[in-house]
Amino acid sequence: AIQYYVEFGRLSTNLTLVGAGVFFIGIVLLITAILLYSLVSVVREGRN
Repeated sequence: AIQYYVEFGRLSTNLTLVGAGVFFIGIVLLITAILLYSLVSVVREGRN
């Protein structure tokens, strides 16, 4: 998207939407991974 902006002087809506979507999905997956890791740690602590 940055390369496109440098070349054409404006942002492509589709590129921007795809970039924002991928970024948002990445954040959600990261939060999910942290929650699952925490949950597994708590369950393991409870068993011991």
